[in-house]
Amino acid sequence: MGKRGPPKTPSTILQLRGSPRGNRATTEPKADTKTKPKPPAWLRADARTVYQALSKQLHGMGVLGLTDQVALARYATVLVRWIEAEAFLEKHGQTWLKRGRSPGKDKLGRRKPGPILETRIYPQVRIAKSLSEELTKLEDRLGLSPSARANLVANVPGAGGAGGDPRKARHFA
Repeated sequence: MGKRGPPKTPSTILQLRGSPRGNRATTEPKADTKTKPKPPAWLRADARTVYQALSKQLHGMGVLGLTDQVALARYATVLVRWIEAEAFLEKHGQTWLKRGRSPGKDKLGRRKPGPILETRIYPQVRIAKSLSEELTKLEDRLGLSPSARANLVANVPGAGGAGGDPRKARHFA
């Protein structure tokens, strides 16, 4: 049986949100957030570009450590594959027609299209959908979606006794 409940939120994220639980002593290992992870050698060139842009932003927020290298590389790879699937669908549409046998040739010797038997969905539709679901999960884990960032509170030093949190400032003034 797997673990129950939602995954635990790292204390770094809790501290950025301004949660009092972020300051509690935890048994979680501390990630090295001082060093920005380099992209893995196996990463494709287009995914490497995505990786470098995201690692710069996440490292600036102080939530990216060396141990997050593979998770970020997976996100960059999945994002590039999703973009490719969406580009295919933009060009070809979501469906194609399956036709029966051709009834013969026209006056120029070209084969006439057969009768339409059914409309089929391109495999890229399902691929794009599953990649989109995986991207959503990874975005939530890495703090890349707007809903994941909505709870982050920037603590500005010297902006009140509550570390810059306006909700607490009135109590600790």
